[in-house]
Amino acid sequence: MLLAVALTIAEVNIAGFGVLGVGAIVSYILGGVLLFAHFGTPSPTLPDIHVNFWVLAVTFGLVVVVGGGLLIAMVDSRRRNKGDGVHHLLGVVGVSVTALDPDGTVHIQGEDWTAQAQDGKRIDNDQQVVVVAVEGLLLTVEHKP
Repeated sequence: MLLAVALTIAEVNIAGFGVLGVGAIVSYILGGVLLFAHFGTPSPTLPDIHVNFWVLAVTFGLVVVVGGGLLIAMVDSRRRNKGDGVHHLLGVVGVSVTALDPDGTVHIQGEDWTAQAQDGKRIDNDQQVVVVAVEGLLLTVEHKP
């Protein structure tokens, strides 16, 4: 059961294809069966404790439905954002964190980006800038008048 919890946490925090989530579901099932199943002859001194099969089945079903829904939402989100890249930053206004002479750092939408001044013109720090081009993770900016 602890392995299932660890795999669930890892699935949420590590980018992947859902393999850890499938492992978590299998671990939940095996943990539930092994935790309450009796193998061999019953003990004469211990009480007969078991979990109803339907409780395990319903719990398993809920885990699969909720986990599957989250997996579908995650895949859909990644698919929608895959081709977008950082081109949504074109035309966005930010602030220069360092002086751009011609390279430096700008703060845009809560993130710091490496940027270069358009045409190599110097832009002092704490100046408003506008993103005019994106090349990979390098932004080209110009001073906003």
